[in-house]
Parts: sequence; C-alpha cells; structure tokens
Amino acid sequence: MPKIRTMAANNVVGSHPWKNMSDEELLKSAGLFGIDRITGQQGYNLAAVMLLGKDDVILDIVPAYVTDALLRKVNVDRYDDREIIKTNLVESYEQLMEFARKHLPDKFFLEDDQRKSLRSIIAREMLVIR
Repeated sequence: MPKIRTMAANNVVGSHPWKNMSDEELLKSAGLFGIDRITGQQGYNLAAVMLLGKDDVILDIVPAYVTDALLRKVNVDRYDDREIIKTNLVESYEQLMEFARKHLPDKFFLEDDQRKSLRSIIAREMLVIR
C-alpha cells in the first residue's frame, strides 16, 4: 500500500486524498472492496487481486495470467531477450519499465531548461493504456 500511495502522490499536483486514508478506505474509494451482488458478501474483487495480490493468490484465481515481454532486434522471427512476468500489475509495471530501460537508449533531450528522459516517456506510453 505505501507504494500505491507514493505513485498516486507523485502524479498529482498538491495532496492526493489517498495520502491520509486508511488502507480500507483507500481500497473502498478505488472500488477494490465491495459487495458481491449475487451472494451479498463483502470482500476484495478481481481488480484488487490483480493490482495488489500476492503471486500465489493470482495463480489460484487467474491461472492463465502472464505478461510476456519480447525484444526482437536482429531476426524478427526470433527474440533476442525475453521476460516472463507473473506478478501483480503494480510490480509488473516496475519489471516491464526495467526491461525497457535495459533495451532502449536514453538520448539527451532538453525541454524548457529541464532534461527529460525520452526512454521513460516512451516506455510508460508503451506499457500504460489510458
């Protein structure tokens, strides 16, 4: 949960509401904890498991879930590097960003007297669907 709070705070100007919420309040406000409409039971939903769950819980609930990152440079019929990721989406994002950092060049780019990492911007856009 601290990682989620930090990510939210880094992407908002000012103070993010999650910063002062308890873990339960945060999960409810994000729609990750609720009531099953069929059984009436309260609990975490699939989105909560996929975002924050432990690897063994994800494997029990969604056994086919896997992210396969491939790098094809020399021969496009074969891959030069591969990363198979079977963890929650928050940790998957970090591992995929590291895979991109390993393989993409980071050329110098200046915008308004500030250096920007084009590699990070391109990798983030490749990984995150808005």
